[in-house]
Amino acid sequence: MSDAQLQEKIIHLKQKIEKSQNCDKYLVSAFALTREVIYRKTGLLLFPTQIFGGIVLHYGNIAQMNTGEGKTLTAILPICLNALTGEPVYVITVNEYLAQRDWNLGKPIFDFFGLSSGFNSTHYNAQEKKELYEKCKIIYTTASEIGFDYLRNNLVTRVEDKIDLRFIYTITDEIDSIKIDEAQNPLIISQRWEGSETSQEKYNKSNHLANSLIPEEDYRVNEKDQQLWLFNKGIKKIEKFYQITNLFSFVNQEINFLLHNSLKAKHFYRNGVDYIVDHERKKIVIIDALTGRLVPNRVYSAGLQQAVESKEGLSISPRNKSTAVITYQNFFRLFKKISGMTGTAKTEAEEFRQVYGMEVMVVRPHKKLIRQDKNDLLFLNKESKYQAITKRVKEIKITTQQPVLLGSPNLDVSEYLSSLWMKEGIAHSKLNAINHQEEAKVIAQAGKLGEATISTNMAGRGTDIIPTKDSRKSGGLLVLGVERNTSRRIDNQLRGRSARQGDPGESQFYLSLEDDLIKNCGLEEQLIRFFGQKKLKALFARGPLQSKWINIMVAEAQEMLRNVHAAGRQYTLNYDLLIHHQRRKIYQYRDKILTSPNVFAIVLSKQKEKSSISSFQFSQEKQLHLKSQLVREIDFAWANYLEALERVNHLIQVKSWLPQDPQEAFFWETSELFRITFQHVQKKMKEILSNSLT
Repeated sequence: MSDAQLQEKIIHLKQKIEKSQNCDKYLVSAFALTREVIYRKTGLLLFPTQIFGGIVLHYGNIAQMNTGEGKTLTAILPICLNALTGEPVYVITVNEYLAQRDWNLGKPIFDFFGLSSGFNSTHYNAQEKKELYEKCKIIYTTASEIGFDYLRNNLVTRVEDKIDLRFIYTITDEIDSIKIDEAQNPLIISQRWEGSETSQEKYNKSNHLANSLIPEEDYRVNEKDQQLWLFNKGIKKIEKFYQITNLFSFVNQEINFLLHNSLKAKHFYRNGVDYIVDHERKKIVIIDALTGRLVPNRVYSAGLQQAVESKEGLSISPRNKSTAVITYQNFFRLFKKISGMTGTAKTEAEEFRQVYGMEVMVVRPHKKLIRQDKNDLLFLNKESKYQAITKRVKEIKITTQQPVLLGSPNLDVSEYLSSLWMKEGIAHSKLNAINHQEEAKVIAQAGKLGEATISTNMAGRGTDIIPTKDSRKSGGLLVLGVERNTSRRIDNQLRGRSARQGDPGESQFYLSLEDDLIKNCGLEEQLIRFFGQKKLKALFARGPLQSKWINIMVAEAQEMLRNVHAAGRQYTLNYDLLIHHQRRKIYQYRDKILTSPNVFAIVLSKQKEKSSISSFQFSQEKQLHLKSQLVREIDFAWANYLEALERVNHLIQVKSWLPQDPQEAFFWETSELFRITFQHVQKKMKEILSNSLT
């Protein structure tokens, strides 16, 4: 067929799909057409495995496909099929660079199909966003941007400012990163209201007290679960310091809240690991725990931001009130159909099934994976481990020149190893906390002969490392892990950078008894019991330990932590589910006010109240002003309610002696609080309307 004939075929198929409103029965025809158009526009003919991946995505499940299997083109199959219904399709990626790159790849195909498409940038203003959502059937975006668009859409004060955001179908690339790793980081829009100034003195006072308390004497620290418990001795010190009689009474809730945050900042938030201090701008910048990237626009919630600022001797930033909040779990539940793809999801299959109703389908690779995953090497301490890594990379540089990618757990470690390599004269590239575009360029070069790259955990994810002909002969890409991550899935993501499409490759992790994961799983104690202290030191003197038994021990520790993290995500979801119903009620009420031709009919409940104002006539301008005033009142009350929830949740966790389950206690407390808040809103709005008549 000519291009024109093919386009006629597409038009005919589109008419059939729109008429039947059931695209399932036309999957074969649509996929066949899409595959042909992709071939004509890119010169790439999709493999049968990619077709299978497209089918998995269309039916609302997760396609687990190895790195380099062509997930970006796979997604175009269900995108085109579902967009032919006339409903929007949102394609979600982990960062803006990948979203724009993938849209540029797909645009010629979408244009051929007559499907309007676009890229959702954080730099777009409100009008540009409105035009994008109205004109485009296919939109490539990041998860946070579309999530914030939803929240912002429920903060507008004029109905004409709302964007046409319809939750029909979405495909998420690197779905485990967004729906699992980011699941405990809710999307929050905050703003300052009148009277929200922050006292520098109270945070500094709390920080001073936290530093004066003695661990294991005044309080206990559980590093593993990041929890703190005050002892009686510590409680008495605190009460004496603040000159109060009962630290746990309701009137002292702020003191309790501030002190726990100061202790958390002291023990669980580390400079160079969890954040860095930008001395030029005099602010802290958070480091993403999973990617190792700086996230300048993210702040710690629930007063932790101010506690960390006080710890670092910075000016305390004002505590903004959360105006709109939603978790990723509940945001994605708004869609009628969701699907996704990644190279690592099977370990979280049960959570995907329970939370999102999605099955993980493993798509076999087009070519057999031949990567050699070697047993872990266990060293006595971190320093000997770092020296061994440096020595190995230096030898490789001199001999085979095999390309090396070193995955480090955080910014501090990557910087330290980089300095070691520089002292040894090892030329290398470094990826940590730079922009995504430059990051992708560096990672794309990492497969060349003689290249050595130090990267934080998931830097460059979504970009293929393609080995050259010479580097394939040298053994392909060698991936070295500085230590095991708390999640085996993150380890597999790092390993998955090597040996794409049947290429050779190798991976190995370097561990030490000083690594957090090793300490938490009690491996050192087990080794001492088995060998004895003296014999164990003698063994390490000969070199690192290497055994499948060590791998099994680490895997068990990771599985235990996976269960803990999954429980934490479920805990977050359970709390947000209650708020989710309340949020929908607030947003629906807000929309009624904005869209109603007569705002009095919505606010005034009694017929007597309505009839008393029936003779009054208001101009359109006056109506708009009233509506704006009313919805601002709703927003203010909702922000106060969200702030109250933070304190209720904190108090419930502190009062572990409560006779009921914390979540049950939270449910009853917040249900009553929301009822009172909603009644207050209605009363306040009636007052506003009454005042408008005078």
